[in-house]
Amino acid sequence: MNNASKDLPHHLSVLLERLQHPTDYEKALHYFLEEFAGDADFVMGGDVVQTPVLYAIIRQIIKGASGELRPFLPAKVFRMHGHGFHHGSGSVEGRAVLFFHFESVNKGLAAIIPGYNGPVDVARFSLPATLPVDTSKN
Repeated sequence: MNNASKDLPHHLSVLLERLQHPTDYEKALHYFLEEFAGDADFVMGGDVVQTPVLYAIIRQIIKGASGELRPFLPAKVFRMHGHGFHHGSGSVEGRAVLFFHFESVNKGLAAIIPGYNGPVDVARFSLPATLPVDTSKN
């Protein structure tokens, strides 16, 4: 557990596979929490990037879960060099917000903990097709 940085390509591959499941993509969140979230080398690894488009998507996910616009306070977003993978966190009204995105398939997942509609609100997302998938260029 919490050792994604020891074999990052393998763990990203498993995470991507779980994220792409047609209906049970919440397993990706569980895997992320088990293998990535407590791994200090992973959490602080990568390049810090500014991602205004990704932040806008997260704000829309929060609005969808809560029913209105809420103040999202982003922390840092990291881009894992050579992997086309972004991960980050933030908060909304004392709730943790975790998110990640794969450039290769333009899919990501966001979780609000605790959720507005239960213990966790989870949403899968894609960036708009008119924008570059590499969010570090937005």
